Amino acid sequence: MQSGVLVVELFLPAASSLKERRQRLRRVVEKLRQRFNVAVAEVDGQNSWQRAVLAVATVAGEEWRLELVLDQILRFLEGCPEVMVSGHRMELHPLGHREDSFFPRAKAGLNHLILVTGGVRSGKSRFAESLLREEPEVFYLATAVITDAEMEERIKAHRSRRPHHWHTLEEPEELVRALEQVPSDRALLLDCLGIWVSNLLVAGRGEKEIEQQARELVAALRQREGRTVVVTNEVGMGLVPTSALGRIYRDLLGNINQILAQAADMVYLVVCGLPMQIKP
Repeated sequence: MQSGVLVVELFLPAASSLKERRQRLRRVVEKLRQRFNVAVAEVDGQNSWQRAVLAVATVAGEEWRLELVLDQILRFLEGCPEVMVSGHRMELHPLGHREDSFFPRAKAGLNHLILVTGGVRSGKSRFAESLLREEPEVFYLATAVITDAEMEERIKAHRSRRPHHWHTLEEPEELVRALEQVPSDRALLLDCLGIWVSNLLVAGRGEKEIEQQARELVAALRQREGRTVVVTNEVGMGLVPTSALGRIYRDLLGNINQILAQAADMVYLVVCGLPMQIKP
């Protein structure tokens, strides 16, 4: 078994601005991910609106299958109207070899879906907010509901930290529907998935239904153009919950976190207020 990487140099002939360059590359990246189920990142290339270098990594497989898939990806890019292929190289590595060297410096323009995870009071929300401080307009989608005095104090603390020009939307369950109220090209902070999953369980939703809703949420987030930061809880590192519902919640949220992490361009784990980038 081997893994394969295609590094391809692209020319964007009609791109007249950095914004248009980002939009074109995002469309190309989404097409690659959906069509071939691959990981894609932009790596260092020429500093130009009209040039880019993408690294495309396939799932592990036999050598002949990987060569076939990589060739299909190359043919697809050569026929893509958004870009022109100006150069490429293909590499195969034994399973277990790290391809991280192809993804060392992913550019911010494509890192528009970021997942931030961490334990309780780890500083994850504060760090997630810091990622959007420079954005001219931010929509904050909150999933928490006031259930007691302690939760009310937590919500107040979160509200007090947000800049006054941020827009706040509160939706405990129907996140995909709530996204329709947010302009696609504006920055979004969704905080947090852990509470959202808890809300759905309490509302009587089944595990399969909740996981399907999570997949629909991911699809909606991937369609956005603006930078999107999603906060979740890391709940699988502590004691085993004593109740059956607690164990269901832990397992379900763990699965949903994996779905989000796989779709995200970047993933951070926050421990003791210190963020660690774990993807790419």
